[in-house]
Amino acid sequence: MTPSTTATTTPSTTESGSQTADQLHILCRLLLLQAQYVYHNHRQEQTILLEKIDKEEHELNKSNTRMDYSVVGRGRNRSGGGSSSGSGGGGNRGGVSSAMRNYVEMKPPPILQSCVALGSKFILERKVRKVLKHLAIWKQKKIQNSTNQNQNNLKVEWLSLSTFDLSSQFTLSLDEDYTMDVNICNGKISVSSFAMDGTFRVVYYRSSEEFELFVKNEMLRLLD
Repeated sequence: MTPSTTATTTPSTTESGSQTADQLHILCRLLLLQAQYVYHNHRQEQTILLEKIDKEEHELNKSNTRMDYSVVGRGRNRSGGGSSSGSGGGGNRGGVSSAMRNYVEMKPPPILQSCVALGSKFILERKVRKVLKHLAIWKQKKIQNSTNQNQNNLKVEWLSLSTFDLSSQFTLSLDEDYTMDVNICNGKISVSSFAMDGTFRVVYYRSSEEFELFVKNEMLRLLD
């Protein structure tokens, strides 16, 4: 009798942690495109810098050549030597150019850092969007059960940014007089707003659950 393996294989093929298989597939393709973009952009910047260094070295060689000719001309009219007095500075500059060239050529593209930042933003943003949906439903129920029926529904306006941007931003309006700016970047959520007493504040959260508790507490204050 062959044992069934459905119970052990189904979860791993449909979900992994908080992401489904389809979501992970989209994330992997997104990170692959991001890695290609970062490498291509790095190579372009590298080429521009190397061309600039080549141009500076060419101008330096031309100036050194003119300096050598002038020193030789003066040496013919003088009894003493000393024709090598102007070559030290050019040699030092040439060493600096060589060091800069080595630095530019050896500097690796920031593929890992960029992909980690984009991946963390992608996952955290998806969680925040789910939280916002839950908060909208939660507030509607609270308004129905509250004596204060003049409350407005939750309003969210996302800033139009590319999927490949390393941050996401949106404004969250809890009331006509209470709006907060939310930024998702580097695996954390920053919320900037004017508090009810008029003071400006910025708070940071590491998870969507913390952000949800914060917004709920603020909405409960408005409903009181």
